[in-house]
Order: sequence, then C-alpha cells, then structure tokens
Amino acid sequence: MREDLLDRAMAGFWPALGVVDPVRIQAWDSLGLTIGQLRLLSALLINETMTVGELAEDLGVRPPTATGVTDRLVRQGLIERTGDSADRRIVRIGLTEEGRRAMREIEDVGRAFLAPIFERLGSQRVRELIRVFDEFVEAARTVREEARSFVAVGLPGSP
Repeated sequence: MREDLLDRAMAGFWPALGVVDPVRIQAWDSLGLTIGQLRLLSALLINETMTVGELAEDLGVRPPTATGVTDRLVRQGLIERTGDSADRRIVRIGLTEEGRRAMREIEDVGRAFLAPIFERLGSQRVRELIRVFDEFVEAARTVREEARSFVAVGLPGSP
C-alpha cells in the first residue's frame, strides 16, 4: 500500500474513534467497568461461555491476567463460574443476568448515539460501511493471529 494512502486511512480512522470513544467510555465508566473487563464481558456475550484459557487466548493476555479480571467480575455479580457437564474438571465462565443487563445498557447507549449518524449516511452508504467493517475485522483478526505466531516463535521453548 502506498504511504500516502495509509496516512489518509489513518487520518480518517483515528478521528472516527475519537468521536465514538467518549460516548462508549462514559457508558463503561457509569457501570464502573475497565476496558479489560468490558473486553471480557464482550467475549462472553459473543461466545456464551468460555474457560479462563479460552478467554485469555481471545483477549491476548496470559491466563493469570484473565483470572484476575474474572475474579473481579464475579465479585461484581456480572459473571459466574459453572462446572462443565461433560467434564467436571473444566470450569466455564458466563454472563449473569446482571452482566447481560449491563451489556444491553452499553449497547443501548451506543445505538442511541450511532443511529442518527447512520441515518445521515443513508441506507446504501451504511451497507457499504457494514461490508468494509466486516472486511476490516477479518483483516485485523488475521494480522493479530499472525503477530501472535510471530511473537511465539521468538519465545524461549517455542518452535
């Protein structure tokens, strides 16, 4: 990619985040959540239940970090630990009803903010934006996975 095109893309990306982030951060803060906690709650909203190891991998952190965040969210009543019916050694983590309510509240704030913006863009542009967002997320996931593989190769004891 040409350097000027990358510069233009980044010049559009950061201000877009800058407009939306204060609204999202205010919603998280009103619930007393950190970004790490919100990421964990979002992963559980998407995946229903996960083990600490699965959460750690999904979030790109070490299991002890995921365990610490999990412990705090259990104390807040937003998530719960349950046994796995197929294997008693496995502990699954999922959202409580209070956790689901908190995530709905954050989504409602985002929806209320974004709806008039999307309305101004019009249906066709929003469809284009959805397509680009989907492609962006897929590319970002691929780059993230490649980066993890690259980092793992350089670690002691790795292949």
